[in-house]
This record gives sequence, structure tokens and C-alpha cells, in this order.
Amino acid sequence: MNVAARLRRPQAERSEAAEHVGKAVAADASSRVVVLGDLNGTTDDGELAPSPRDFTRPRPPPAPASVTYPASFPVVRIDQILLRGVEPHRSWVLPANGSDHFPAASGISW
Repeated sequence: MNVAARLRRPQAERSEAAEHVGKAVAADASSRVVVLGDLNGTTDDGELAPSPRDFTRPRPPPAPASVTYPASFPVVRIDQILLRGVEPHRSWVLPANGSDHFPAASGISW
């Protein structure tokens, strides 16, 4: 496999995973939905699924306190908290836990 194909492969896998998550969330008729975790994209990412436009999200603290990746020198927030049918409160980033990301957390209520 050439270098260009190896670079495209993770992107294709990410796109496929995002599509599966987006379809699962779209099919969920629950009045309350919380999607959180390493979504490998910022909320400006057009491929991020489910679409952040369909959700509210807790207001993250200003950078650099809101960035989650990479843990060795965080520069971007790719760990997301997306909410539907629940009230977001503040969010924060938890301390390092051995992952290559810092975990994101939020308070919510309904």
C-alpha cells in the first residue's frame, strides 16, 4: 500500500464510524440523548456525526483549559459532549489518566 493510501485509510475508517454513530443517534426516538467521547473532530468538522447542529452542548472553558488532545501537548478539543433533551451546565477537562486524551466532563440536568 502506498503512502497516500495509508493516509486515506484512517480517514475512511473515521468517516464510516461517524456515519454509524450518526445513523444510530438519528434513529433513537428517546427524548433525552447524550453523546460524549472521543469523536475525533471539532464541532466545526463537517463529517462529525451526529451533527453538532442537532444538539446543544455545554459551554467549554476558554482555551487552553478546554483542549483535550493530545495529552502530551493539548492543542484541540476533539472530545465532545453533545446533548438533546437535557440542560447543559458548565463543562471542564479532567486531569490526565494515562490516555492520549484528557477526558471532558459536564454537569447536566433534566
